[in-house]
Amino acid sequence: MGQSKSWAGIFCSLTACILAGMLLSLPFRAGIYASVAAMMGDLGASFIKRRLGIAVSAPAPALDQIPEALLPILALRNLLPFTFSDVVLVLTLFTVGEMAIAGFLHRFGWQERPF
Repeated sequence: MGQSKSWAGIFCSLTACILAGMLLSLPFRAGIYASVAAMMGDLGASFIKRRLGIAVSAPAPALDQIPEALLPILALRNLLPFTFSDVVLVLTLFTVGEMAIAGFLHRFGWQERPF
């Protein structure tokens, strides 16, 4: 695992996605699918960043967010009726939201970098 990946991150992703799925009355497996797909998107983005020569943990706007949001949508397409507009909305909200939250966490010293 890379230095910015951890077992705690895997556990937290699985737990959060399963709980979110339960809150939305989705099948248990939906949370697992979403979590695994999001982690695969994150790993894929990291792989691409390394091939492009982008340093570990360096920001790559959109590349850092889109695969992590798009793969869960694709994984859940049989459980949730996403339209093209839904996909664009989710990708936009996830990208903007993640950047805003990261900036907030950095501002208050809870995250080392503002991205």
